[in-house]
Amino acid sequence: MNKEKEINIIKINKKEYLEHTLNMILERYKKIFDSLDSDNDGFISSKNISKILDLDNDKLKNFTPIFEKLKQSNIQMNFQDFSQKLIVKKLIILI
Repeated sequence: MNKEKEINIIKINKKEYLEHTLNMILERYKKIFDSLDSDNDGFISSKNISKILDLDNDKLKNFTPIFEKLKQSNIQMNFQDFSQKLIVKKLIILI
């Protein structure tokens, strides 16, 4: 195998690995989001926060900035917004 083919294989494997890792993270975020969406309407709001299940206090602290924004602005947030905020703020939390 020549050097160029080896480099291409490495690039493909790295891309697949990154895509797989991102998918795993998004799956975990989806589970968290779904647990926060207590009324199953596809949105979370400050009203949903009071019904949070299955997150201990240490893990919950990582989400405080998002909860504060929801509380202060009285907005709703869908899964896409939720996951983007976690990724943008580098709160890639593997729970």
